[in-house]
Amino acid sequence: MSVNRSVKAKPVTDKNIVQFLSITDALDDSSDDSDDSSSTTYSKASADSGPVDLKNEACYNPGCQNHGTKGCERCHWVRYCSRNCQLAHWKAHKVMCNSLKSTQACHNITCSNTGVKKCTRCHWARYCSQECQVDHWSVHNKFCCDISRAEVRIRLGVGARHNKVAEQLKDQGKYEEALDAYRFVLEINEENLGGNDIVSADTRSNLGNVLRLQGKYEEALVEHRRALAILRETVGDHEYTATCYESIGNVFLCKSRYDDALIGYGKALSLRLRLLGENHTETATSYYNIGLVLANKDQFDQALENFRKAYAIYKEAFGENNKKTLDASKLIDLVSVRQEKRRIIALLKG
Repeated sequence: MSVNRSVKAKPVTDKNIVQFLSITDALDDSSDDSDDSSSTTYSKASADSGPVDLKNEACYNPGCQNHGTKGCERCHWVRYCSRNCQLAHWKAHKVMCNSLKSTQACHNITCSNTGVKKCTRCHWARYCSQECQVDHWSVHNKFCCDISRAEVRIRLGVGARHNKVAEQLKDQGKYEEALDAYRFVLEINEENLGGNDIVSADTRSNLGNVLRLQGKYEEALVEHRRALAILRETVGDHEYTATCYESIGNVFLCKSRYDDALIGYGKALSLRLRLLGENHTETATSYYNIGLVLANKDQFDQALENFRKAYAIYKEAFGENNKKTLDASKLIDLVSVRQEKRRIIALLKG
């Protein structure tokens, strides 16, 4: 996560903690491994230029640095470098895969069933039965020949490219341009996936993150809640849902609505404990965020407890010199100093 210097959450009163909390990366959802410092200017034309090279997409198995050369045959969205990587990632991808596959409704507008079979000509329109396909043919045949499986993949590939550009623009602080890029990605996703899918939910969440960085908190909450509604409907209790709850907590922390922030962070923690376990780094992030809220509420004992849990997990996973480990350690020290000052003041008054 890159350092966010635009957070305006009301901090605790100690000057050192004020300074540190104002630049903490706990409220920035971008990757801390990004070192792209080149300036990016957004336009649809520049982002669309050049062919979509799907073979250069990264393998979706976390930790693998190879290119994803083979697509998932069920959802046709994620790509892997090998069958071994696909099998290793199946547990995490299964829910998303089923979601993308199941959100395709029958294209016959008079039918409310799920389209389980594709048109064999365009490989895009889906129908629940041959009867529905025949019934819809007078409408569908006008554009069936213009749509192909390759064209759809190109459209989604263009969306993926715009998404990468949007991430770069957000990291550079070009928020308005980033919003334009994300909104264009959302248009592509809604046109090709229907809008009620996990990919569209992720794009809405990204929109919310940029709006939060701009200080447009109410607009950010709208996007995050839309994303959450999609996720709860499509994947239910999932690690993506936990991340969405966390994003909502981030907005409330920026608004100094600490009790509401705790609700969001608490739901994220509850899901992560159940789905990922006590020692997962995402669980550590939940402890870290909850510690920030409690520190702002001057509940130092509970804040320290959460920071120490986060520190222990980060240290075990990343080592002592990792940025996340060091940040948690700094917060433990800073809050401990503040706690000691309070104890001394109380003794003097007594």
